Amino acid sequence: MKKLLIAISIMALTFSNEIFSQDLSKTRIYFTSNRNGSRSIYSVKPDGSDLRRITNNVIPGHNPIDVTNSFSKDRNKLLYTTDPEYHGGMALFLLDMKTKKETRVTGRPTSKSAATWEAKLSPDGKKALFTTFRNGVPAIFIVNTDGSELKKLTEYKNEIATPDWSPDGNKIIYSYQADEHYEIWTMNVDGSNKKQLTKNPKANEVWATYSPDGKKIAFVSNHKGDYGIFTMNSNGKNKKRIAKSCVHDSQISWSPDNSKIVFAYKVKGNNADIYIVNVDGTGLKRIINNSGYDWSPAWSPSMN
Repeated sequence: MKKLLIAISIMALTFSNEIFSQDLSKTRIYFTSNRNGSRSIYSVKPDGSDLRRITNNVIPGHNPIDVTNSFSKDRNKLLYTTDPEYHGGMALFLLDMKTKKETRVTGRPTSKSAATWEAKLSPDGKKALFTTFRNGVPAIFIVNTDGSELKKLTEYKNEIATPDWSPDGNKIIYSYQADEHYEIWTMNVDGSNKKQLTKNPKANEVWATYSPDGKKIAFVSNHKGDYGIFTMNSNGKNKKRIAKSCVHDSQISWSPDNSKIVFAYKVKGNNADIYIVNVDGTGLKRIINNSGYDWSPAWSPSMN
């Protein structure tokens, strides 16, 4: 029995090392950019090389916005939002990175307020979260990626924003505007057991996202002036600022080995570029240097 337990421990350690000791040069970073006159999804290697265009949705009389959201854990599916019918009428699409086949997840919204925003794909690729103002009330919804079983998870009167999944898919992290500012909360995937993680009445804290190992949370906050990138433990303790400034309305993303954060930084005017920083705040590096606006980065652990 003792030998069996030792063998299982070694296997678990090996599996963990395989997941979190990845060669980042074999990964890619996906983001949205308005270069070339349209707002499409692109990808690059973490050093900024090998730029590739992923989406190229062309609709006569309408310039759609393709916004990067997130990947499935199996590394083969990309969830993104776009507005194929009219400007601001955002809907969810699932892109198979192997076959390049697209599946529409949500239908045409009846109005801009009913559009789908801030979507995230579950680790198993079977469900999606998003925020919307359907029925005039801000809420987080969950839906199967085939468009079935749409369910409302929250019943707040005030604004909610930026939901995301825990790495094991058992919890949802999000921001709720309980008073004048957004705080970070968690809940179960069925909407129960809501818990507040942060309490800072003078600041907004949004775009919270778990590290791949689930031990830390990165988020965007202005509780020290300008919006910047912060990390904390998964229990909400030990906050640390790792980047002094960032685009506050753009998601951030962890590297698959838990060592870095990728984010958008507004250089000046209508120019925003993609940056990477180590989780200890060192090694800040611009990987995209473009005169346009680049935002909403998502770090994929695959060679897609």
